[in-house]
Amino acid sequence: LIGSRAFSSLISLILRGRRGRDLAMLIVAGIGVTGFALQQIFARTIGALGLDGAVLTHPLSNVAWLLPPVAAQRIAVDAAAGNWTGAVTMAAVAAAWLAALVVGWHRLILRLTTTPEAPSLTNPRRNGTNLASSPLWSTPLVIARKELRFYLRDPRERMVWTGAVIFLGVVGASVVVGTATVSLLRSSVWLPLLGPLVVLFIGLPVALNQFGWERNAASFLFALPVRPGQLIVGKNLATATALLTETALLSLLLTWVANAWTVLPFVFPLALTGAAIQLAVGNLVSVVAPLRLPNVGTDIFAQSSEQGCLSVGAQVVSFFLMAALMALPVSAFALTVSFGQALSPWIAIGFSLAWGAIIYSVGTGLSVAVLKRRLPEIVAMVQTI
Repeated sequence: LIGSRAFSSLISLILRGRRGRDLAMLIVAGIGVTGFALQQIFARTIGALGLDGAVLTHPLSNVAWLLPPVAAQRIAVDAAAGNWTGAVTMAAVAAAWLAALVVGWHRLILRLTTTPEAPSLTNPRRNGTNLASSPLWSTPLVIARKELRFYLRDPRERMVWTGAVIFLGVVGASVVVGTATVSLLRSSVWLPLLGPLVVLFIGLPVALNQFGWERNAASFLFALPVRPGQLIVGKNLATATALLTETALLSLLLTWVANAWTVLPFVFPLALTGAAIQLAVGNLVSVVAPLRLPNVGTDIFAQSSEQGCLSVGAQVVSFFLMAALMALPVSAFALTVSFGQALSPWIAIGFSLAWGAIIYSVGTGLSVAVLKRRLPEIVAMVQTI
């Protein structure tokens, strides 16, 4: 009881600060993924050895000093066996853990009740050279860094990028229920390759409206001494970083669930190709039909008046276009995975990466040409005032 109260107090303390709120979704995702992984470990161990066999094969008594509940259980076991020295030792360990939890909880409560939630009004300049002046930080990388910070700060974008957490929750609940369909999916060698497709679908709202998320800051962004090509590439780097990071985490989890480690080397090339195709199409849609979003601070589910048929139509058409462009790389990997390696894995990987590079180059080149001509129009379209 004290441990759970201390944990909830710690989460409350973290969420009081701005940085803690920025990481709230990551904390929830970490708790969910950790619980899912532990459930899978316990289920597989009990399924292989049985409950009695799992308890006897993996005893916790050796690490009782690290686990207060086990230490309390050892007190009764040792006392019943006549081992009073061990019982007294375990009682001391349990008491020490209880005292540590009480002290930690007291300090957390004291900090919560006595420390005001006041954000710092000053931002002292750091000594040393500016990060953007480093040779490793070119203009596109600085734009990408700005975008990544915005992904964490804007509640709407956090909701978009944490959509994979909902998928993980559905997968975890389905596995716990243990339906026949999910059991068949768990044994499928294609399960890890679903990770890139799921993440790409989640990233559509950002990829298809890269300038709409700027809102009123678009006028400042376009006033910077940045060429249109650098601006698009910088935004693409940030989007690709988020896509590939979520793909890696989700694919590793799905690979572990399906025990299909042989197809894991195909996940990154497929994800890279999918991200390149999505960004190529998204760049064109972003400069041709940018959508105005509500102001920051409004309800995260609110929609602006412009997000009607145009929004739905752009996303549907873009989704089918990306699916058509992905048909060739997916077919190449299908010939490699499911038909006895009718196509060499190296040929499939090389063709996939080359295809993605060609599509991205063509799409980005057209987007840069359109952006140069439509800068004032795009600013007027996405600004909310």
